[in-house]
Amino acid sequence: VQFGDDEDTHYYLCDNGNLTETKCRTLHEEIRRKARKLKVVTEATGYLRVLVLCIRFTDHKSRELPTQEDFNVLFNSPVPDEQLAPAGSVKSFVELNSYGNLKVDFDIMPWKDTNNTETYYSFNRSGLLLRFGESTHSVFDQLEADGVDWTRYDQNKDGRIDATIILHSGYAAEIGRIDCYSGARSKHRIWSHAISKVSNAWISPSSGIAIDNYALSSGLHGVCNDHSAYPGVLTHEFLHLFDLYDLNDGSGDYIGQGLG
Repeated sequence: VQFGDDEDTHYYLCDNGNLTETKCRTLHEEIRRKARKLKVVTEATGYLRVLVLCIRFTDHKSRELPTQEDFNVLFNSPVPDEQLAPAGSVKSFVELNSYGNLKVDFDIMPWKDTNNTETYYSFNRSGLLLRFGESTHSVFDQLEADGVDWTRYDQNKDGRIDATIILHSGYAAEIGRIDCYSGARSKHRIWSHAISKVSNAWISPSSGIAIDNYALSSGLHGVCNDHSAYPGVLTHEFLHLFDLYDLNDGSGDYIGQGLG
């Protein structure tokens, strides 16, 4: 994405009668500042194999969930899929927006059960604590027992998994509303987020490789169905692992003038 530093850009951002001149100038300077930093951190090239973990909370064992095949389409399909990824897959988005400089494949793991409930791992704060990473440890233990080769996901050989995506079996907390099946409100569900390095990393006993980063999203769309999530939030959180910054309007002051 290219950002202009000229006055035309400023006038474009301020061309909205709902914004004061001060807010317009503040927004313009904020975007310019973030854009300059963005150009420094987005030089990802080459090939990346991403581990996609599917975790099911213990109170969701009877819940209908998208299949491993559904997620493979969502993440890896080379062409849009009318039902699962009508605008294209996560892979297509990443490769297109890197101008083909970054090739990526996503390995979808089967659903595995955590050792506690969604409410427990929400910590009454929508899961927005560093401790949330603990929810994956028992799942990684299961995958270790299954013989997963963790070295496939440490391509730079630094002893850390390069990128991990976690899909969970609850409905996203950021949607608000109430889970039609469990009745859980937002604070008792999990908010989509990404952490580039956690303090309580899981370490493989067999290889010594650490899993200390993740991009977390719900595997489901909405709050009342078993349809898989769409690529938007999944891609957004995944790209945070590249140190890309939020450029969206979190305050509501700018009437949607942020860049997402």
